[in-house]
Amino acid sequence: MKQFAAVSLALASAAFAAPALATTDSHFSIGFVAQSLEYEEDGVLSESTLQGLEVRFFDRRGYWNGALDLRVMGGTGEYDGDSRADPGGPDLDEDTSEFLYEIEYRLGHHATSWAAPFAGIGYRRWQHDINGAEGYDRRLEYIYSPVGVQFDGTLGGRGFWQLYAAYNFLWDGRIKSDFTDAASQSVGGDARNSLSGGGGFDISLMLSYKLETGATVGVRPFLRYWDIDSSSTHGGTGNEEPEHEITSVGALLFITF
Repeated sequence: MKQFAAVSLALASAAFAAPALATTDSHFSIGFVAQSLEYEEDGVLSESTLQGLEVRFFDRRGYWNGALDLRVMGGTGEYDGDSRADPGGPDLDEDTSEFLYEIEYRLGHHATSWAAPFAGIGYRRWQHDINGAEGYDRRLEYIYSPVGVQFDGTLGGRGFWQLYAAYNFLWDGRIKSDFTDAASQSVGGDARNSLSGGGGFDISLMLSYKLETGATVGVRPFLRYWDIDSSSTHGGTGNEEPEHEITSVGALLFITF
């Protein structure tokens, strides 16, 4: 049922708010983003911190808007748990190197004066490399669609708030695990597995203030969560990758021009 939460919010917002005004607004924002990331699967816990840049291009024409977000982050973490390169062998307790790339485009409709339902398409790539002699490189890729609603309001003369809520429907995905990187790997080779089930949600609250220069500065704390089903057994070792969960908590500090 949680898959329909964002759609329900969108319908409710359209039913109870006043009609929107047709306006024109285009802007660009850039900021520093930092987050903690927790990855869990059966017998594995990996925790990391990442920092990087986020940029947004926004364009509204009349009742419709388009928003393009790009996030690039890197960081380090710790991996603790089973080694899928050597099932039944000793657990790994190693440092990790992380790289995260996300791009997302959303098309929204200002059906009300303060709420805009939207839908879009996104791509997420997380490079999760486990260090050490028994470590190996992993790459997780998702293709998904965010569907949800964005609420907007004012805080005094120059203050603004924005609440964003979306459910991300997973269309397709890949997990690539280079098990042959591990010194004592015992599986048949590297794994190239497909994902086709699961999804997640994305919630954020933006608070901003417009300067006399015309620029706007603000902060946007966020929570992102993924719950992905186990993979296919196609390619490489023929072993499936187990279902996994990813929880990210962070904040963006930005300036808009």
